Amino acid sequence: MQCISQFGTSCEQCNSAGCVRCTMPYYRYNGSCISMCPVGTYAADHNLRQCLHCPANCYSCTAPNSCISCRGNFKMINNICTRRCITGYYYRTASRTCESCQLSNCARCDNSTGSLVCIYCTTGYVLVGQQCVQVVPGGCPSAYFMSPLFQQC
Repeated sequence: MQCISQFGTSCEQCNSAGCVRCTMPYYRYNGSCISMCPVGTYAADHNLRQCLHCPANCYSCTAPNSCISCRGNFKMINNICTRRCITGYYYRTASRTCESCQLSNCARCDNSTGSLVCIYCTTGYVLVGQQCVQVVPGGCPSAYFMSPLFQQC
């Protein structure tokens, strides 16, 4: 009875700090029972029905390792917010996500012009034009020379 009088009918169990267990369909957040977890938190632990904070880099999430959107300059890759895209991915500004290059043997690509182009190849490949070709003895196909700075022919 004490919980109901202090915190309302949505609070099933409480202590001096606030509600510690909420009735269905409410979730515990900062000692109160709410119907939806706020942005920056996710509904967790279906027994205790509580809102837990998303990882620091996430603006919103559905689980500890499942970001929906990122904070500030962080970029999303596979539902995790990171500072930089990993090898084989490029940053897509419109969606603020890291997308797969999907270009054969490409380590870094760019989409700033609206067209996906490789700018750096994986080990054992060199850039010839806009394609990665396997390194041949001597480094580049005939009529090309190797640019060591950019690792391209």
